[in-house]
Amino acid sequence: MPDYFFKYKNLTKIIFVHFSLDHLFSGLLKSYRIDRWAKKLKQYDFILAISKRGYSQLKPFCNTDQLRLIYNPTFEKEIIPLSLQEYQLPDGVINGEYIISVGRLDENQKDFTSLIKAIKIANANYNQSYKLLIVGAGRDKEYLEKLVIDNSLQKFVFFIGNQRNPYPYIANSSLLVLSTKFEGFGNVLLEAIILGKLAISSDCLTGPSEILNHEKLLVPVGNSRLLAGSDPCFTLN
Repeated sequence: MPDYFFKYKNLTKIIFVHFSLDHLFSGLLKSYRIDRWAKKLKQYDFILAISKRGYSQLKPFCNTDQLRLIYNPTFEKEIIPLSLQEYQLPDGVINGEYIISVGRLDENQKDFTSLIKAIKIANANYNQSYKLLIVGAGRDKEYLEKLVIDNSLQKFVFFIGNQRNPYPYIANSSLLVLSTKFEGFGNVLLEAIILGKLAISSDCLTGPSEILNHEKLLVPVGNSRLLAGSDPCFTLN
């Protein structure tokens, strides 16, 4: 919220914190930035966290009566009809026989690198031809495309860019994977579950562990080998 809003005393000021604080501040000025941010935080009437861990991270910086835990919403009545719309897969990808991952192509957070490497490991270890569909765009697209080429995975990993409606792609996949380094919550996991899909995720500090309630569906951040062996689709023919 811009600073000038704070001069209006009759406005209820609410901030929605949708990220993990562990990854918000870093570098040499970390302590200074946290202190400055915490002072501004106290000026809000309500501070909304979107996960239990996120709530715990915020607790030292504000009064208890300011803080609320409100999970991100999911719109089941909208998602299911959207998932029934037409969609087009790349050549060589078969409906119902591909793994999907959705997110911004930003390796500071999303870590598609580990997922791409996991596909290579899984295909080699289990003598399979798992196909990965990546939905999203971002600054690291060229790096990730080169990673695919360097690992000879052009026939197994496909980038289809941003999709206005990703839900048919999710609904017709065999599995959704979120290989992120950090999240606020991880809404895409909920969306996959609504569509009846198996989902696995990296066990980052906030979010996924509150959605996926089985340890075999959560793997350590950045561990491609465990990711390749974490899901029944990878380990069972």
